[in-house]
Amino acid sequence: MSARRGGRARRDSGSFRRRLANRPKPVYKFNLSSLND
Repeated sequence: MSARRGGRARRDSGSFRRRLANRPKPVYKFNLSSLND
């Protein structure tokens, strides 16, 4: 079970990276705005 969970977590990370790559500028800008505020 542990091994299966690890594999799923790795797959999730890849999805997140792909989503960020699709639009990193808007996400980063929003994050910076929040920090500035």
